[in-house]
Amino acid sequence: RVCGRREGTVLQVCSCPKSRGYAHVECLTQLAAYSWPELAPWQACSGCKRPYTGDAALGLARAAWVRVKSKPEGSGPRGQVATMLAKALLASGSYEEATRHLSLTHASRARTLGPRHKDTLLAANNLGAALHASGRFEDAVRLFTITHQSQQQVLGPDHVETLQTANNFAAALRAAGRHDEAADIHQATWEARVRVLGEDHPRTLQSANNLAAALDAQGHHDRAASVHAGVWRARARQLGADHPETLASANNYAAALHAQGEHAKAIDVLRETSAQRHAVLGADHPDTLQCENNQITRRP
Repeated sequence: RVCGRREGTVLQVCSCPKSRGYAHVECLTQLAAYSWPELAPWQACSGCKRPYTGDAALGLARAAWVRVKSKPEGSGPRGQVATMLAKALLASGSYEEATRHLSLTHASRARTLGPRHKDTLLAANNLGAALHASGRFEDAVRLFTITHQSQQQVLGPDHVETLQTANNFAAALRAAGRHDEAADIHQATWEARVRVLGEDHPRTLQSANNLAAALDAQGHHDRAASVHAGVWRARARQLGADHPETLASANNYAAALHAQGEHAKAIDVLRETSAQRHAVLGADHPDTLQCENNQITRRP
């Protein structure tokens, strides 16, 4: 695609047809460098517009970080690149490295911008997400508690960043086993996003999905099933019946039905989506295999 050579690791990096969708990470880096400090070419294909993922995203993010890591906080795109690298590390499962990186970013912003600056609070939210991903749930809860309170005061309770922190805060509480607190925050966040963003906005649906999971953890399976069904229908309308997020919602709905004793209905939902998973994800994809396993284990 960029250089034409066959040696080295060639990755499928985007949705462009045939060989145009494959490239060496180092070639993508060289191509993106021509547009520096514009960051769009470092994050997504200029042809199909698909964001880079996996090894391609991580390789590009590391190369971009090399360009800015010696620069002072607040200069050029340093902050954006720091966030880009952290997201790529988290997506790759490099949780400890992501946590170290985000901890340094948060401390640097607190020193240069102040502890209650909106960019410092955004860095704190990102650090909390990394702590959660690393399994340090109580550490994440403590950081989210302070960050959420500060964002409510500085940005307002309905600001999009405040609501994202609230969502992450509730998820950390749920992971720490504090289900009642988690459900209360998920409920409030969902209601705020309905009010601010609309009922079918992707982030509103994210909150609804998380609320349903919290309700399930509390044992409120009837209500959880109702919420999961609403998310499934909304995602089917917006994304299509065979989109991976729609299929995930269907699986969540089936699990809630099973938990409340509606085994036959749960099997019907799983059967309805099984063929779509095969077509979209492939027969050997973990989600496809999990769906097939669920059809067996959820029989009455």
